[in-house]
Amino acid sequence: MRSELGLLGSENLTGMRQSQVSYVNHFFFFYYYDKSQLAYVQNRKPLVHVLSSLCINNNLGFEMKEIFRLPDTLLIFYESNSSEKVVIEFNGEDVLYIIGTVDVCVLEGKIEIWGYTMAVDTPKTVLYSIGLRGLIPIKSADGQKAVVILEKSSQTIKWKTFMNKYVLNYNMFALNGRRLTPPKLLLELEEKLGCWFDLNKTPMSNQRLVNDEQWQCFCDELLNRSIELEPIRVLLAGYKNSGKSTMMCYFINKLLIKWDRILVLDFDIEQSEFSIPSCISAFVIDKPLLGPNFTHLMQPLKSYFFESNDVMTNIPLYNEIVEKIVNDIKTNDLQKMPCFINTMGFIKGPGLKILHNLISKIKPSDVVQLKFNENQDLNLHSEIINNNTKSSLSYNLWYFTSTVKNKLAKAPYLQYVDKPIRQQLVIVSYFSKCLESTDIFFNDIVPYRINMQNIDVQIKDVDGLTQDESLDIINANVVALCVDNHTNVCECVGFGVVRAVNKSTGNIYISTPVIPDLLKQVNQFRLGNVNLPNTFYAEENDPDNQLIQATENTFSPSTSATSSNLSSQHLISSQYSESSSFRPRQLKFFGSTKINELSDSEINTINKSFIKMIVADYQPLSLVENVGFIEYSKKLQPLYSIPSKKVLTSQLLPQEYNVILLKIKSILQNVNDLSITTDMWTSDSNKSYITVTCHFIFDDKLYSPVIATKSVSDRHTGQNIAATLTNIFNEWNIANKIITVISDNGSIIKNAINEHLLKNHHPCVAHTLNLTINEAINENSDLNQILKKCRTIVGHFKHSSNATEKLKDFQLKMNLPPLKVKQDVPTMWNSSLIMMERLLSIKEPLSATMSTLPQAPNYLNESEWEIILDSTHILKPFQIMTAELLSGEKYPTLSVVIPLIRGLQHNLRNLKTKTDIGDIFRNMLMDIVSRRLGILENNKIVAKATFLDPRFKKTAFDLLENASNAQKWISGELKMMISKNTEKKNEMNTTESTAHSSNSTNNATKSLWEHFDNKVVQVKTSLSPNITSTLMIRQYLDMPLLDRRKNPLEFWKQHKHTLPDLYNMQLKYLCIPATSVPSERVFSKTGLMTNDHRNRLSPKKLDYIIFLNSNLNLF
Repeated sequence: MRSELGLLGSENLTGMRQSQVSYVNHFFFFYYYDKSQLAYVQNRKPLVHVLSSLCINNNLGFEMKEIFRLPDTLLIFYESNSSEKVVIEFNGEDVLYIIGTVDVCVLEGKIEIWGYTMAVDTPKTVLYSIGLRGLIPIKSADGQKAVVILEKSSQTIKWKTFMNKYVLNYNMFALNGRRLTPPKLLLELEEKLGCWFDLNKTPMSNQRLVNDEQWQCFCDELLNRSIELEPIRVLLAGYKNSGKSTMMCYFINKLLIKWDRILVLDFDIEQSEFSIPSCISAFVIDKPLLGPNFTHLMQPLKSYFFESNDVMTNIPLYNEIVEKIVNDIKTNDLQKMPCFINTMGFIKGPGLKILHNLISKIKPSDVVQLKFNENQDLNLHSEIINNNTKSSLSYNLWYFTSTVKNKLAKAPYLQYVDKPIRQQLVIVSYFSKCLESTDIFFNDIVPYRINMQNIDVQIKDVDGLTQDESLDIINANVVALCVDNHTNVCECVGFGVVRAVNKSTGNIYISTPVIPDLLKQVNQFRLGNVNLPNTFYAEENDPDNQLIQATENTFSPSTSATSSNLSSQHLISSQYSESSSFRPRQLKFFGSTKINELSDSEINTINKSFIKMIVADYQPLSLVENVGFIEYSKKLQPLYSIPSKKVLTSQLLPQEYNVILLKIKSILQNVNDLSITTDMWTSDSNKSYITVTCHFIFDDKLYSPVIATKSVSDRHTGQNIAATLTNIFNEWNIANKIITVISDNGSIIKNAINEHLLKNHHPCVAHTLNLTINEAINENSDLNQILKKCRTIVGHFKHSSNATEKLKDFQLKMNLPPLKVKQDVPTMWNSSLIMMERLLSIKEPLSATMSTLPQAPNYLNESEWEIILDSTHILKPFQIMTAELLSGEKYPTLSVVIPLIRGLQHNLRNLKTKTDIGDIFRNMLMDIVSRRLGILENNKIVAKATFLDPRFKKTAFDLLENASNAQKWISGELKMMISKNTEKKNEMNTTESTAHSSNSTNNATKSLWEHFDNKVVQVKTSLSPNITSTLMIRQYLDMPLLDRRKNPLEFWKQHKHTLPDLYNMQLKYLCIPATSVPSERVFSKTGLMTNDHRNRLSPKKLDYIIFLNSNLNLF
């Protein structure tokens, strides 16, 4: 329903009384109305009363000018003549969502913000909604009128400055776009405040939203309890990124109504809510949490360093720290506080044992479990909690549905913040506490000086280092500032950055927000998994990047302490004693000084390795812009500058492509015969491509380079495909060298090859096998029904974690390995075979499990099991044959087709089935194999390739007639080859003889040799091509068969001089593959390259990447 903007003046509007249109002093108001709802509008409170009330009680210190009401809401906006303030009146249940950072102050009534209640006497509060936790909702706390003032926050400027300096100019305040365009006046207000409003009654789809109804009920339950009678300890459990921290912040905000301080035990070492990762900590919260975690970092009450962000690296240590911190909070003051326990994403496996240990140690009053409705696999296996813990402990178990729809859900307006950026924000926020203003850079801070004799340095996972080596490693890195009490558990008072190490004076210089009183306790530095953002490392010529210099100035980054507060016996000092000429090791706070430059050869070597990494794993080209990757690369080689995306795509990729292309083209100039495989495929963005792979033998090795991937027009006609292939063949100058083209059995591609390119087409044997088996399965209705029954059983276990766990339990009880069911794809027969084989292998535990399931699907009877057993025996030879055909990229495969088909037919004939359905299936397959594949023995190209394979020769043929035909075809082509070669040699000999005669001046010498030379020519020409070819073939057939497991190309390498013409012929036929899989593998892998954010690749760039992926290891 469209809303219109109306200026209310003295004119009458239908359905409205004149008294409602009023002027107050010198300002007017705008009013949104809907023509169909004027009666509803008429019943509202006259706006003039609101304005009069505000004017009478106006102690705001500024003058209001305009007023307007949002469509279909009770929200009223007042604009002031102050450029950075807006007044809003809330009535009823309307909710306003803020996008950005603003200061909030209540003028009348009460409002609720993220669970926190603000009243008139509440101090001004900063709200953050900047891309991490979703939109901040503001509403009336009690459904009554509330008036608030929103003011542009100084924090906006602060964070924008930090973003520009230290987080790669990341703008977390930016919008991706808006669903609806707000009115012009509201846009002006937003611009003044530096934030945005969501005008919808229903909040936008968001990564994290408050579940008001469930969460409110839970908080009401806690607020009604008496903490003196029963401690409030709430443990939050659920999958990682399910919204545990967000929900905890809401609960804390709610409970701050009743309690001034709330205790939090943060056991999430990977993503702490209040500190840098890698620690297990206890915090006391006394202020509302109205933003993402980096906006409310604080000094912990107690904290212990874990050295890793992965609990599984040292579960005993994690459990030991848990026990230590639980003991630390056993004081009367802390026991009287409500306590929230934040956990990691423990949902299964060892994590469940850790969670069970947490519950046993903490003895919570309540356990809140966040669940996903959409994806049950991400839910906690609560049976462990219920069965193992609930029996011995008494607590309330709450189930809340996660408001995170899925891990990749994003707010459509907000910039998505990935994990590396979030971690950078936390580190920047933590160390920003050292700064007095945003104008100061980190390298301007005067560091603390610490005597290295008082410090033990520990490097994670590294032992046996000397002190010098340890100091070199920690220099310019983040270290945990620890208090070592000679136990496994190490208390951490905070983190610092080692600015410099002066080994000659024995001093370490460190910048940290930790106060001096705590620093005095530190006796150990630990280097773990906390890294400075890459943007802390500036270039050498950066004017803002100065080396630490000697100074006599006293300092205290986080307190007003002076040097007199720091006695000389302590290990820290607030002043330098070194001379002014002191320069610490060539390291800046922002990074290392380049002691030397990489040579061009070193840069080229790294560039090549970098290109190989990109193309080998089909990495997105935007990888070069990823903060984590940049930081990781700097750690590996600080002197190497990662190429930009533009340099990567416009220089490095084309250069490497051209190098490989020239090598392949150079080889192809010396190749006379080759074959082609090709396949069409469609990317995730629905673009059609065709990939061409070239197969040839060179230097007695089989090569199969991908030579091109080109886009194909929307009209997939034989003519269009042929035109694309022609361009590729001409570009590579191979059109006259192609013996055959292998592709699938599609009519369009066959038409393109046979009718338009006029080339020989060979059907892919793997596709033909697939068609054969699918035809037999589809014709057997009884087998189809059994397969459907199998799929139903498998599907039940795939969708029921309870059934899966029971199956595992039965397998363990029967001393069997725990195996899961396998789901098939109905169109892929090999997956159906795998599904049936797996069901047979778990038959007994599966039967036992299904007998205990309350809603189990129909189970297989004994006769059906027999049919499944028959089917697996029948299909197994096809699986083996497919594997044989697909595994030979370095040796010939077309030559093995005939012996494999004959072996397959022999196997099927001699296979004994136990059921009638199995026998029907076997007979049907035999008929289809004979019809589709048996004819290949009469195919000239296949027969020639088989004959020229020294492992098979004539032995592989089923019929003697077919073997004889193959020999005749070889003999005929060999005669033609020998005849052509003889003519060429005679021409060359004649030319050489003439040249020799013309150049000779010794007639006497000529007359002596002329008679002999003529006799030699007569002998050579007397050997006809027929005799030569017959002798050569007989010589070849008389040789013993080569072992089947050996490479036939090695045989021909050894006999190239004794069987020269046959050697040349095998180059033509043994290079032909049996399947088009070499090209098919491209699109199965390039799905990685063309999906999601990679699908913006141009066809040319995609061609480069696929080409290099396939050919980098070719030479």
